[in-house]
This record gives sequence, structure tokens and C-alpha cells, in this order.
Amino acid sequence: MKSKLYKVTTLCDDRIINLLKNCDQNLTARWALDAAMHVLYLFEEKNSKDQRPRQALHALKLWMDGKISMADARTYALDSHHAAKNETDPGAIAAARACGHACAVAHVKTHANGVMMYAILASMYANGGDQSPETDWQYNHLIELMNVKS
Repeated sequence: MKSKLYKVTTLCDDRIINLLKNCDQNLTARWALDAAMHVLYLFEEKNSKDQRPRQALHALKLWMDGKISMADARTYALDSHHAAKNETDPGAIAAARACGHACAVAHVKTHANGVMMYAILASMYANGGDQSPETDWQYNHLIELMNVKS
């Protein structure tokens, strides 16, 4: 049976987008890292030997700690997107793309919107099309991080 294909561009949650507008790049990166980690297993279940999405998230951590440059982080982000191109499972593809966009927050914070959409998409493929659990988790986690920062 063929999987239903979902359009990533329809998966925006305005609550999350509006909150992210009020976050600095560091808080956005923290949230993006957590959101991508939340779905990384969906890639690794299908392709445990390809470490590029996980390496992209590690690179984001290094960038957040000031240990690598934005340009270096960007290379890892692109590598994660290349991992997505080599995958056939739509949920795994979306998870790898979420990781790539998370790492790309080191370049431009609006890549967090890509994390949001691709993580929701990956989760939808994993749970039969329901986006609510992932969307609610992302929103609540962002609120949590914002409260910790205050």
C-alpha cells in the first residue's frame, strides 16, 4: 500500500511561528535542536548507518557552544539534506530534512520554520496522519524554553 503524501507547506502552526518571531537565535536554535531530535529516530529506524542527520544536530550543538563557525554548521546542514535525498521512506526523509533545517538555524533563524514543518510531517507519517501530537509538543516545548529563559 502506498503512503499518503502530505504537503509540508500546509503544516505551519501560526502559534509556533508567532512565538519564534520573539525568540533570539540562540533560543531558536535550542528549540530547533530539540524538535529535530524529537523525530530523528524516524530516520535512524530506516537507515541506522547514515549518521548525517545526527551529525548535523551535533554540529548545531557545537555552534551553540561557539566551537564551530556558522559556515561549518551549514556544511553539516547540507549533508543532512543530502541524506534525505538518498532515502525513500517519506517519514525518514522528513526527519532528515528537519535535522538539516535545525542545523541551518546557525545560518538564519527562520530555518526553524522548516524544522517545525518537517518534524510535523515526519510525525504524521509515523502516526497515521495526525499532526496534533507533534504540533502540540513543539508549541508546549517552545513555551517551556521561553519560560526558562525569562
